[in-house]
Amino acid sequence: MIFSAAMIYVKDVNKAREVVQQVFVNLWEKRKIVVTIENFQSYIIVSSRNLIYDHFRKENTEAKKIAELANREAGIKSQTGSDHAEEREVSRMIQRDRQ
Repeated sequence: MIFSAAMIYVKDVNKAREVVQQVFVNLWEKRKIVVTIENFQSYIIVSSRNLIYDHFRKENTEAKKIAELANREAGIKSQTGSDHAEEREVSRMIQRDRQ
């Protein structure tokens, strides 16, 4: 159920698996209070939803960082007239930050 819901939103098998795994990690970390929860299914649904929202917030933050790096690269390039080797290095750094 968690995986199916995550897939609807994140549309990526690996990311959906990460959401499911994190839900269960959170459950394990809060195992002492889980026994006191009256509606366990609702708890799981809300927990999953919150993790999916966190995923989108993280992606949005990463996209902003990438855009900032691209803007810096453009500024540096225009100031220094950088050669192709420098451009490739900056592109590699941007790609690495995306992962």
